[in-house]
Amino acid sequence: GDSSIHIPRIFWQYTTSGTITLERIRGISILDVAALDRAGFDRKEMARRCVNIWLKMVFEDGMFHADPHPGNLFVEPDGRLGLIDFGMAGMVDDEVLEHLATGVKSVIERDVDLLVDSLTDMGAVAPIRSRETLRADLRHIMGHYPLMEEFQLPYDLGELFAVVRRNGVQLPANTFLLLKTMTMAQSLGRILDKDFDFFQELKSHIEQTFKKRYSPSSIIRRLPS
Repeated sequence: GDSSIHIPRIFWQYTTSGTITLERIRGISILDVAALDRAGFDRKEMARRCVNIWLKMVFEDGMFHADPHPGNLFVEPDGRLGLIDFGMAGMVDDEVLEHLATGVKSVIERDVDLLVDSLTDMGAVAPIRSRETLRADLRHIMGHYPLMEEFQLPYDLGELFAVVRRNGVQLPANTFLLLKTMTMAQSLGRILDKDFDFFQELKSHIEQTFKKRYSPSSIIRRLPS
């Protein structure tokens, strides 16, 4: 329903159980920053638009394209973003969203224990022996960056994700897909704008998640019947 996004149309008359035939998307690769500059596109605005495609899918739609690498995005001459390759997708429910929002809050507040709790709530399993090492490594990463204003953080989600995996933490497949997708979305934004603030874009989505979670109607629905 978003006219600024172009998803290829399926040609059903040429599609079978073994072959899907799609409309061809033509435009500038999101990786070709020189071509984007020559065409007069604002890369800072483009970074925000690209990342918000995935934030909307995760936080509003409950289903997301799970492969946001730059090869799957094109900028068409009229400024529309062409999005291709839906071969990998993930699902998000309200409970996972709440844990994700809490995890982001813990990163912003540098609360390592809350972050570990959020990962556990999302179904992560870590060997007992690695939990203290995990906490120590996360504290090191979080302490490496200077304190900044609210939501103005330079954290690299890929770095945090690598620490989690290095400590033997096992994540459910869909949670792994979700965190990987968020990490790739941040990287996509930084390809277009080296100063891109992923956490700033997350702000409104996180606030809406907590607002929804603690609304009177939501609380009533969670009461025992």
